[in-house]
Amino acid sequence: SLKKIKKICFSGNITSIGDCSFRGCANLTDVSILGSVTSIGAYTFSNCTSLVSIKIPNGVKTIPNGAFDSCSKLKNIELPDGLTSIGWYAFCGCKKLEAISLPDTVTSIELWAFCECISLKSISIPYGVKTLNNAFIDCTGLTSVTLPNSIINLDCTFSGCTSLKSVSIPNSVQSLQITFDGCKSLTSITIPSSIKDMSFAFCDCSNLTDVTILTKTQHSYRTFDNC
Repeated sequence: SLKKIKKICFSGNITSIGDCSFRGCANLTDVSILGSVTSIGAYTFSNCTSLVSIKIPNGVKTIPNGAFDSCSKLKNIELPDGLTSIGWYAFCGCKKLEAISLPDTVTSIELWAFCECISLKSISIPYGVKTLNNAFIDCTGLTSVTLPNSIINLDCTFSGCTSLKSVSIPNSVQSLQITFDGCKSLTSITIPSSIKDMSFAFCDCSNLTDVTILTKTQHSYRTFDNC
């Protein structure tokens, strides 16, 4: 039974790991992936609830949808130089993940990629990423965020990040719909002139006291509800 597997080593001529290959292997603690592997399938290690750490080899360009979804004990992961994209739900529910270094080559972070990573303290997004929609929803331990000037859309990105105290919004950002909903620790914000829509952006930001608005947009429906 797959559920009894505790250790896996990928070596030899193996170049890819198929979709859902080890999904739900609750006792899997040790995974070794050698450099010959260049492709990891969707949901390959999802729900591997005993997996603590993993190193992804340099040939891998994409962390696909759900690859480590609900790996609730995953604390350390090393991503390779050359990685370009992180898929839907890739690390969603990795509740022990405290930090992750994103290579400069990453240009795409998809929906819910890091949602519910409640131990994640800080994140720096590489230049080239344009959208972060829903990416960090309910990351309740997140306190520090660094965003690049390539970001255009931040819709729902930090909704429910109750520990986020401050963030600098780049002048490249155009949309802030529901972006900081429920960010109860946020105390100050500057909204740049580039913003075209900020509807519901700061709902339930109950400690927000210092706001600078540089945009002239008319699309600001219920922006500060319950502040």
